[in-house]
Amino acid sequence: MTQGVRFGLVGCGRIGSTADDRARKWATADLWLPYSHGGAIAATAGAILAAVCDGDPAAAADAQRRHGARASYVDYDAMLAAESLDVLAIATRTGARSSIIQAAVRRGIRGLYCEKPLSNTLEEADALAELIEQRGVGFIYGTKRRFMPTFHQVRARIRAGEIGAVTTIMVRYGFGSLLWSLPHAVDMASFFADDLPVERVQADLSLDPSCVNGVVIDADPLLNSATIRFAGGVRAILLAGEGSDIQIIGRDGLVTIEADGYRIRWRKRLRDGSDIDWLLDESTDPPAPTSSGTQCSIAALVHFVSAGIHPGYDIRRALSNQEILFAMMESQLDGGRAVDFPLQRRGLTITGRTGNLYA
Repeated sequence: MTQGVRFGLVGCGRIGSTADDRARKWATADLWLPYSHGGAIAATAGAILAAVCDGDPAAAADAQRRHGARASYVDYDAMLAAESLDVLAIATRTGARSSIIQAAVRRGIRGLYCEKPLSNTLEEADALAELIEQRGVGFIYGTKRRFMPTFHQVRARIRAGEIGAVTTIMVRYGFGSLLWSLPHAVDMASFFADDLPVERVQADLSLDPSCVNGVVIDADPLLNSATIRFAGGVRAILLAGEGSDIQIIGRDGLVTIEADGYRIRWRKRLRDGSDIDWLLDESTDPPAPTSSGTQCSIAALVHFVSAGIHPGYDIRRALSNQEILFAMMESQLDGGRAVDFPLQRRGLTITGRTGNLYA
């Protein structure tokens, strides 16, 4: 494919288009830029940003200007009809994603880069997964860390046995809400558990009972804590708190990814065994080569469309991520009881509302 892979973008708000403005001010900006969908597509070799779309004409026009898109639209159906797109990036609010995905897949789209969460119900997510699999569409979720070199390097060393068999994964990802923030924490737990099947989930959420109306939860509650049990006995513990740290504990040591990948600390047994179980052999990794997780995701879809290389992710992993989130809600609704997988109730709706904003 000599002319490049043609991308369209639906949703030209923060993560779709303008997030780089804020990310440039971060102390660790070099780890994340380009951060937005539009910025990453524009910066990726082999990708062409053919068109952008937003219901707000000004937002669409701004995204076209920022990222050099060839056309802008206010209606995604019109864009899909007029443009011969290979990949669609979706950065809308959750409620709109299902219809956009269905329309794109039925028009022959070959790849999707979709923000999280996938939908507001598991029933919808199940139907999307089936459609995407049937059509052989490449799919990558907006949980970008698993595509960043730092996290891959750590997992490779764990797989090589550096800390022994993994027993526990601890994730602290700020004071995050269920649909807006927690997909990232859940994905990191799954990533370092080698995407093993989930057996059971238990959670404590800050949920206002007045937001519960039958099978509709009109909220996006904050997480206090949660436990995920994977097949084989590996457990992940998610905790509220600042730092954005991930700690992976093995039989022979542990590694902590600090400050969202800024620094990696390893603790292992001394070679002579004199430290018993104190893990006094400490080391810190030098910074990994930086490469934006958003851009790595876009590049993976370019390679999928142009060369048939599997993108390293699929819709079933996104569906598992979503099911874990909904299991946390089911656990909260049942007084904190642990919930077994697979979930039987698929029609529960979580709106993701915080004030006047929706995830």
